[in-house]
Formats: sequence, structure tokens, C-alpha cells
Amino acid sequence: MKEKYVNTQARLVWWFSNLCRQQPKVKGSAALARGGAEFMLKNFWDPKHGGWYWQTKPNGCKSDTGKIVYGECPAS
Repeated sequence: MKEKYVNTQARLVWWFSNLCRQQPKVKGSAALARGGAEFMLKNFWDPKHGGWYWQTKPNGCKSDTGKIVYGECPAS
């Protein structure tokens, strides 16, 4: 099973959100953006200390509870 990374997940959420705005006739892009965002908030966000875990398994189990600065930086 391949792990999921917070930076890749965030990029995919952005990509499908952007696709939904730019090409509204592309079916399913809004659902994919929403599903990706929900997965990200549920499985990557640390509710106790804040911040984003770096890595999870596809089923949402934490495979690396470390936080890496690259994953914490806001987009500019």
C-alpha cells in the first residue's frame, strides 16, 4: 500500500478545486475536491497540537506522525 503525503494531497485538492472553477462542465471534479479535502482534514490534521502530519496510509492510519516544515508552509 502506498502512503499519502500531505503536500500531494493538498495539491490534488487544489487541482480538482481549480478544475471545478475553470471547467464546471467536467463532471466529478467538485466531488473529488471535496472528498480530498475531507480526507485531508480527517486524517492529516493534528487536532491536539495543530499542524499537519506528513504521511498516512490510504485508509487514514498514521504511518508517520512527524511534521515537516515543508508540509506546514502556507502557499504564497
